[in-house]
Amino acid sequence: EKSLAGNKISPRLIHTTNLVLHLATIWMVMLLLFRMGLNNWGVLAGGLLFGIHPMRVESVAWATERKDVLFAVFFFAALALYDRWVKREKTDESRIGLYLGMLLLALLSGFSKVQAVTLPLSMLALDYWYRRPINFKLIWEKTPFWGISLMIGLINLYTLKQQGSTDDEITNFTFLDRLCIGAYSFCVYLFKLFLPHPMSPLYPYPKPLPIWVYLSPILFFAVWYGVWRFWKADRRIWVFGILFFFFNVMFLLQVLGAGQGFLADRFTYVPYFGLFAIAAWYFQENYAIPTRRFAMQAMLGVLTIVYAVWTINQIGIWKDGAALWTHVIKFEGKTNSLPYWNRGQYYREQG
Repeated sequence: EKSLAGNKISPRLIHTTNLVLHLATIWMVMLLLFRMGLNNWGVLAGGLLFGIHPMRVESVAWATERKDVLFAVFFFAALALYDRWVKREKTDESRIGLYLGMLLLALLSGFSKVQAVTLPLSMLALDYWYRRPINFKLIWEKTPFWGISLMIGLINLYTLKQQGSTDDEITNFTFLDRLCIGAYSFCVYLFKLFLPHPMSPLYPYPKPLPIWVYLSPILFFAVWYGVWRFWKADRRIWVFGILFFFFNVMFLLQVLGAGQGFLADRFTYVPYFGLFAIAAWYFQENYAIPTRRFAMQAMLGVLTIVYAVWTINQIGIWKDGAALWTHVIKFEGKTNSLPYWNRGQYYREQG
């Protein structure tokens, strides 16, 4: 990009590339939904939700978060190939090429962002969706993918440790505190699927931890009780969707301390696919009933307008450092001095 812009940094080119990568990811998401058996209306609903949900903004509008949209393109492309690989006959020679293609995409995804280590777990979620018998054979056939994930994960742990990002000297939370923080983060992400507010680039750890953090494991285990009931009732879309969400968010729940915050909107970029798949499935099921068709179209239209306006408004906070940290001050200004410091640094750099 720098060479294309005459050896200069071009914000317009950077943001254009991020948008193109986001659109490519949406395409892969819609392709995967189609191959999972959803019809055109279900695919449209799922693609719209993935594309314009306000929690997408941080991953696309923040230039530095290029890694999110980059790893996601390769990630969902690998899952789309996995779908083809699973459905081919074992005697089909093209399966070898598909497998090698998946390995290449897994490497590219992992080198883009460490979050891609969850790819083989996501494949297992698809195995459940396709009713493949869950046994050791499914684990074994993914051996190279487990190896790639392990390699990428260990490299990331090493570099985080070298940078001091895994130290918890500032917060000094106990392991029990950390487990409760993880359960709370899980519940917040579920809540923000429906009401994405507040959205902030910074969610600092509250000190002391409020009581609802310690109560959140109750809701966390209630969700998994629900998953067990859905599994018993063979409600596959619910089990698949929540498993996909959990597999792709579990390493980001801050059970192991890393960074200054315990939440991040960008962490939901790939995990929300599982929950959007549930919504798309039920949209499709209700749309198939003639008496509900108009209501479903109206609901999708209203939701699209609301999310589009909300998303466009959220994009504005990424205009510059002043807009960004002024937005954070609205939510954190009474308890945290960091956004004031960062805004001051921006103003100083502007003269």
